[in-house]
Amino acid sequence: MKNFLLPILTALLLPLQACATKYSAEPIQARVVDAETKQPLEDVNVVANWQLEGGLEGGTNLGQMMVMETVTDSAGQFSFPAWGPKAIPSGYPLEYQNARLKDTDPQLLLFKSGYKYLALYNRKTAEQMRGKGPSVRTSDWNGKTIEMRKFKGNLEEYAGELSYLNILLENVAVLYPTELPQNPCKWKRIPLVILATGKQNEVFKANHIRFRTLGLYDRLLSNEKYYSEKGCGSVKAFFREYEKWSSNGEFFRTGTLTAYISWMGLYETWACCPYGQDFLDE
Repeated sequence: MKNFLLPILTALLLPLQACATKYSAEPIQARVVDAETKQPLEDVNVVANWQLEGGLEGGTNLGQMMVMETVTDSAGQFSFPAWGPKAIPSGYPLEYQNARLKDTDPQLLLFKSGYKYLALYNRKTAEQMRGKGPSVRTSDWNGKTIEMRKFKGNLEEYAGELSYLNILLENVAVLYPTELPQNPCKWKRIPLVILATGKQNEVFKANHIRFRTLGLYDRLLSNEKYYSEKGCGSVKAFFREYEKWSSNGEFFRTGTLTAYISWMGLYETWACCPYGQDFLDE
């Protein structure tokens, strides 16, 4: 049966294998404001991810090509540096060798306590998405002003609102079985937003609010032994040390961040910083 299906599977995947095997991305810069007052919002957590997809129907999550995170400054501005060219990881089984970026990437996730989170994508028509994605990726949100709205409901409703954000963050941070290379420590790519949403969940707990999905911070802590055995070190120690380093407001505007990332051994799995070109140029 396998010998019979192999030629069919190969024929189905050949047209998709013509897609780019290396990708790069242009810089992204945008501004975040309050939707009502139009005033800039500081300390908004922003995550950008470029997700590989493939398989027979082309929609299987094959992991992240690149992940970056940052926070907005006092003017509400954030930026991500250009990256690439970077090759698609090799070693996928035959049914996933059509791994590629689709035309909706990058995804931008924005979170600030008290506001409705945002999940932003490129907006493409069905016609535009029929062809192969370009090797140089751009964001429709580059140069734009993004509005965030305050959440108007109660704490229980807000917990429900953020439950899907937890799922989206897990999609970015937690290793999928199909992802290459296999590295269970990839949650270290987005420590800022994990800490921010973890603190929000502490507010829910203090008010005896039950939320639908376990927050990523709590999920990582509950699997402390697993991640330690996989070589990630202590989850508690990582975030405790990270909070200590990030407590200084100048942390993201100096070379201290680069030294910290080097010390933690995160060069291969982490890209960050509001002014992050210094990190990527190291």
